[in-house]
Parts: sequence; structure tokens; C-alpha cells
Amino acid sequence: MKRGWILMALAAILGATLLAAAPVKVPIHRFAEYPPATGYVNARVLAANVAEEVTVPADCDVIVFGATAAFYLRADGSAAAVPSGDVTDGTASALMPSVRHFVPGATFSLIAPAEAVVTMECFDRVP
Repeated sequence: MKRGWILMALAAILGATLLAAAPVKVPIHRFAEYPPATGYVNARVLAANVAEEVTVPADCDVIVFGATAAFYLRADGSAAAVPSGDVTDGTASALMPSVRHFVPGATFSLIAPAEAVVTMECFDRVP
């Protein structure tokens, strides 16, 4: 009986300690996980199975992507493609990337298997 009361008291103390703990602070250099709001957003309306080339704006080296449907990205200078079979040589396009680093002025290609709107939030990292 005494041991039960001791265990209950320890559980109450531990619970109060966990509830009183401060939230973990996220360093600003990890903004890709929790990006700040931005005022610079581009959008592309992609027709089904038509690749479009996008040029990265000046002062933009991080892009956060959003989309209304599935899309693919290829950033090596080649046109993006929707895979129709296995691609095992490293040349497949990336499916719905969330965040990517780019060099301002570089280009990348987008494609979607069905019509999609892709938004691109631009950020300029502080070195």
C-alpha cells in the first residue's frame, strides 16, 4: 500500500515537471524546417505532361514548394519527366520536393502528370 502511494506521488511530480518544461527553441539557421513568411511567391500553372523551365529569381537561393497536385522537379539542366517505368541510373525527376537550395539565375524544370498549380516561395539565406 505504501509503495502505491510513493509511485503515485512520483508520477504526479514527473507529470508536473513535464508540463512545466519550456518549448524547444529552433535556431534561425534551421528556417527550412519552419520558414518565415515571405512576400515573394511565384506560381506556375502546369498543363498535364508539359515540362516548363523556371529561372531562379535574383536574391533567391532557397525555394519552398507547394502544389495542388503531384509534380516532378529536375534541376540538372534536363527537362523534368514523369516516370513511366523504373529509372535506376540517377536521372529521375524528384517527386514533390518540399525545399531546395538553388543558385540565383539557375534554371530547373517542372512537370506534372495532371494539371497542377505549383507555388514557389523564395528566400535569401543569410550567410
